[in-house]
Amino acid sequence: MAITSKGCQTCKLRRIKARFLLPSLSPSLLTKPSQCDEGRPICERCTKSRRVCLPTDAVKQATFSIHVENRYASGEVHRPRGPRSSLTMLRPQINIQACALAFYLRNYVEPTEKHPRLSTCVAESLLAWRESSRHRTCPMVDAGLSSLALAVFARTQKSDAAATGASSAYHRLLGLARGRIRTVVGPDVDQRNVEACLLTVLLMGRYEGSVHRPGMLTTSSPSSLSAPRDSFMSLRSWLHHDGALAILHVWNDHLSQLDDAASCIIKHTRRGLTLSALLRGIPLADWLLDGERFGERDLDLDYDRILVPTVNLRYAVNRLLLKGQAGRDAAAAASDLSTADELDAHAKKLDTMLEEFATKIPFAGSRRRFFLGEQARTWSTWPQKHFFTPFVTTYEDQGYAALWALYFAARILVNSTRLKILRLHPPSSDREMRSAYDQARTECLSNIHLMAGDLASVHPFVLDRVVESTTTDPATSRCGSDPPSSAFSLVVKTDEPVRPHLATLMVWPLSVAGSVEGVGADRQRWFRSELSEIGRIVGDGILECAETEHWVVL
Repeated sequence: MAITSKGCQTCKLRRIKARFLLPSLSPSLLTKPSQCDEGRPICERCTKSRRVCLPTDAVKQATFSIHVENRYASGEVHRPRGPRSSLTMLRPQINIQACALAFYLRNYVEPTEKHPRLSTCVAESLLAWRESSRHRTCPMVDAGLSSLALAVFARTQKSDAAATGASSAYHRLLGLARGRIRTVVGPDVDQRNVEACLLTVLLMGRYEGSVHRPGMLTTSSPSSLSAPRDSFMSLRSWLHHDGALAILHVWNDHLSQLDDAASCIIKHTRRGLTLSALLRGIPLADWLLDGERFGERDLDLDYDRILVPTVNLRYAVNRLLLKGQAGRDAAAAASDLSTADELDAHAKKLDTMLEEFATKIPFAGSRRRFFLGEQARTWSTWPQKHFFTPFVTTYEDQGYAALWALYFAARILVNSTRLKILRLHPPSSDREMRSAYDQARTECLSNIHLMAGDLASVHPFVLDRVVESTTTDPATSRCGSDPPSSAFSLVVKTDEPVRPHLATLMVWPLSVAGSVEGVGADRQRWFRSELSEIGRIVGDGILECAETEHWVVL
């Protein structure tokens, strides 16, 4: 029987194969092996040859998707021949907002999950917000995060498209925030709404820092001594800090009594406001003083009970200094001197509390101090970028090293405050009083220099500029009472970029060390240059101004 269109696919293929392989054979000879009786489920020829009998319908159904994907391969349309009339370049459509958001989360937020909580900041709040799945129902926070991510991406990656997108997203965010923040004040205050507004305002403050340019700082009297302070106080970020303070006050009055009301967003908002008050030289309100009320616990609470009184202590000292400059009568001067003695006793107590705090920092025994012998020989001048001296201190990891950096910064701050208090004492002709004054001043300067040196030595490790190796390197030696140098060596990494989430760990310690008196001109200049470099790494324009004349001295 001759093959028909309904024959099985196996017999059709055998017929085609025979024609291609044996073209010299006559058609009559080729007909015989291609006959199919169309038997179901297996035709006779496939049964005899022990082949798989494939129905034609099954093959057509299996190849249907191929015909749909490629019209030319299916034979529906003839492929055009000849040159194309015009060459069209197909460029992929890149979503710049998605790229910026992924960049920010990957480099600024997600890596901070393993750091100690005291060294984290807004990143922990963002992680908690995303883990709670509330970001799916709050477009305001998403808009704030997108605005910040676009601004940071634009500054660090030099993207004009991201800068345009950041400006547009921020203007949309302003409209959303105005309507949402109005609902915070009222009898029906909601915890979720308060946290959403606080997180948004914090992101808006970070956005203002990312888009800041040095020329945006203004002052009414550039030649006056207070010009840097006036310029610093004109930053637009402070307006968002004031807004966050007002929202947090509403939470304190209506929601702080609830169980587990102090979330990490509440905690980090108060931390940011504490540092803001210190930088601006303003006191903290009484309702902000209790850190436990705002979620501080354990080691974080111990540090908070030192830093918060220090902020108000510095404010009180600055007020006394202003009174002394204005000129006072003898009675008022004596009263101020008595107050200064009380403030000095308070400062010494805070310094003692900091020494006790250091004993509670985990992994204190992991501290190792190295001398970079090779770099000391090859680097002709010191300090270098990220290295003030050849001495480098390492700890368990970057997160715990950042805890020590916070400790060093706090002790610098407290002892610098003591130096200000000692300035309130007038020169005395009494040898004993003059000796006590000189001894106290020397003690403060010694503590500041020691802490500044420790901060400078831990700075390269926090930025991951060095890494320990178990191989012996005779050029790198261990210092002090540490084990022999044959156990470890130190490898310097200067060709890899600093990761942004590590750079943010040093912002606050460097801000303190670069802004207070007593650190020393050379060290303070280096601290400011490092802070400015961190500003370029993380995309913060305010920090980039640390090397300029607009940077304030606390």
